[in-house]
Amino acid sequence: MVLKLKYISMVTVVAIAICLSGLFTGCPEESIVPELETIEWESDGDGFIQFSTNDPQWHNYWFTVIYNQVIPTFTTLTAELKRVSGYYYALYGINFCSQDFDNYYELIIDIDGGFSVYKQINSSWIPLINWTYSLDLIKGYNQINKIKIDRDGSGNFSITFNDAIAPSATFTDTSFPGGSLGMVCNIDTENNEDFPTISNNTKYRFLEPASIP
Repeated sequence: MVLKLKYISMVTVVAIAICLSGLFTGCPEESIVPELETIEWESDGDGFIQFSTNDPQWHNYWFTVIYNQVIPTFTTLTAELKRVSGYYYALYGINFCSQDFDNYYELIIDIDGGFSVYKQINSSWIPLINWTYSLDLIKGYNQINKIKIDRDGSGNFSITFNDAIAPSATFTDTSFPGGSLGMVCNIDTENNEDFPTISNNTKYRFLEPASIP
């Protein structure tokens, strides 16, 4: 059972090629416009939760889901993420220690090796790790990146990608001792996304402390 910010939007667009006799020597080929579809945090049938859309109405939107299962004391988290298609630099990631939609930690990545960490306090965003790059993140489409976040009893967090020997980043914060897990996906601008031809399609799964899906 999940909480959602946006609802599924599904629209069918049919393109009809019109041939006007006398104006053209021949009828042009019919232009096929892909059906507009949004898949919002559903199982892909292959072990991942999927968010996918090619609907232009969602340009410049952030989609967030938070699961109801609460982890009272956060100590470790492991998740796997991959981008199937969409704008190369569009952001996606996970949230953790979520109290509600206005209070949680968030780690976001792109498929060029970049990442950052923020916390949201009463709808205000505070950077914990500014945008930076890690050689441990695997670049490109359809590449699974494994994210591991550990925290000790003093609120010291470490972030490790793809089972690297050393963490890529650390930070200290004690705002949220525990909470729920979730995912986030950014739909980029009209200039950057190639809707409706190519969807912004990302996939996620948590391995611990809770298995989702």
